[in-house]
Amino acid sequence: MVVSLNLQGYISEHARRMLGVRVHYHFLARLAQPGAVFDPNGSLFFVPVVMHAVTIQVLNATYRSIARQLTEFENHRTARAFDNSLVAKRFAFEAFDCYISLFYIAFELQDVPWLRAELISLFSTDTVRRVALETVVPFALQRVDAMRTRWRLDRAAAKKDDDAPPVAPLGAAASKARHARAARTPHGAAGELEGSGLADSALDEYDDFDDWLEMAIQFGYVTLFASAFPLGAALALGCNAVELASDLWKLCHVYRRPAAARRVPGIGVWQHLLYGMAVVAIFTNATLFGVASDQLASLMPHLFSNEADGRRAMLPGQGRYIVLVLVGLEHALLLAWLAAELLLSGPPKWVRLTLARREHEARRMRS
Repeated sequence: MVVSLNLQGYISEHARRMLGVRVHYHFLARLAQPGAVFDPNGSLFFVPVVMHAVTIQVLNATYRSIARQLTEFENHRTARAFDNSLVAKRFAFEAFDCYISLFYIAFELQDVPWLRAELISLFSTDTVRRVALETVVPFALQRVDAMRTRWRLDRAAAKKDDDAPPVAPLGAAASKARHARAARTPHGAAGELEGSGLADSALDEYDDFDDWLEMAIQFGYVTLFASAFPLGAALALGCNAVELASDLWKLCHVYRRPAAARRVPGIGVWQHLLYGMAVVAIFTNATLFGVASDQLASLMPHLFSNEADGRRAMLPGQGRYIVLVLVGLEHALLLAWLAAELLLSGPPKWVRLTLARREHEARRMRS
């Protein structure tokens, strides 16, 4: 995170230490100065962003096996408890990796334009990364492996025919017929294998864990910084459309056919994580609205003064009113969220009674 922010020019030499750790490194920050390699107005300005995204994925991939091993050491009694513990570990690590730089830009540097640019870069890079690593690369590797398998089978079949002893004319006719059937198959001897159900069983099994994790991380991008980047939801919708087409291709051509879908009462621990991020988003957006941006100053200019550098600062003695506004806004949003949760938490009582009666009648008829 520190290296990426220095290479992008976000950290100045006057930046204070974070938890006693120095965050500014001159030999890195000078690469983002005007005329340098990673000049924000140059042609290579996107390289640090791509490096940051790739580093995040490498760290997450490394921690993936560590988290699973740690969860196995815990010796959970049920598969659900195992999955919940694994989700908590991986989400905590990956959320820290993905959000720490954004929180630094938003609340330490308090630079909303940079935060917006970073969000756009992360959205775009992450979408390209997911399509490439989850669809293009596995499909290419699968095709290469299929070509190698086809070549080995055809070579083995040709060698077997060369080593076979002379046979009677009837056998020669049968061999000729067999070769004719093989020629009509898509790829000779290997085509018989590919045309059977064995081809599907040879594919990798589809696991939706990473897809759930990516959706949860994207939900955080959209909600935690919504006041700084309102178009994040629209950008996420476009990225999800690309991801939908990619996943459709992936399920049809890259991975083994999933088992039949089963009805479940909910999405499990993922729902608690989304609820938690929604609550945290209330506080982050209220802080961005009142402190890290000029949005509150535009609505209540009598509480702020214009500084020489173009920023707006709180007037002396007006801080308590600003805090009162932010606390009131935060409480209003929390109450609205709780009201929506209570009103939309489930079907009405009469619907539940009707469904219970139908289920009881169905059981009585079966018995």
